[in-house]
Amino acid sequence: MRTGFYEYKEIITQNLIVFIRLRGYSKLSLSKQTGLSRLTIDHILNGEITNPSVYNSNIEKIIQTFDLPNDYFLINQNDQISFAPKTYSQQSLTVQELFDGLDNVMDIFSMYLK
Repeated sequence: MRTGFYEYKEIITQNLIVFIRLRGYSKLSLSKQTGLSRLTIDHILNGEITNPSVYNSNIEKIIQTFDLPNDYFLINQNDQISFAPKTYSQQSLTVQELFDGLDNVMDIFSMYLK
């Protein structure tokens, strides 16, 4: 399995966001599917993991969980979804904040769904 994901963090983050939205996952549901903590998912999406081996193993875990090709998150997925973040203008930052807020509401809702 490929272990050099760390150097492609930016494109992986964008593609992971597209993947989450296309599949209809929240951060919590992705966490439950993969076995990674919700905080780890947040750290991946925010680019806050600074240890390359930890980052690589987390991405490998996501790839294995969903039986994806090793290079799935390295290939630009933005064409598959119209609302994927392509630039970070002030407007798209506001939209991203709204999506994050909605994601948090969905996480809270899912705790009460059991």
